[in-house]
Amino acid sequence: MITATDVLAVSEMSDGMFFGYIAALGISGAFLLVLAVQPFLKVSTGLRILNGLFGVGFLGYAFYLLFIFDGGTVQIFFYAFIAPILLLIQTIRQSKAQQNA
Repeated sequence: MITATDVLAVSEMSDGMFFGYIAALGISGAFLLVLAVQPFLKVSTGLRILNGLFGVGFLGYAFYLLFIFDGGTVQIFFYAFIAPILLLIQTIRQSKAQQNA
């Protein structure tokens, strides 16, 4: 039986793909931290905390992979590419709702 993880699993990862993934994690994490601390959008404290937690998580995993990881299995989280977009959309929606209220 073939499962989704078998289909989505990458058995071999080139160095370029590895460093590209680390860069994507770092950029996503930094972007989410900027959304968490920015003063110009009026969003709820809960959304700021959520943005900050995801940002710290992405940056932490990028740091781990770049400086501590010494081989073995790498977990590729595809939501690292989707989460910043969804959180940005939610932040903009909430900011517009606050401005209209």
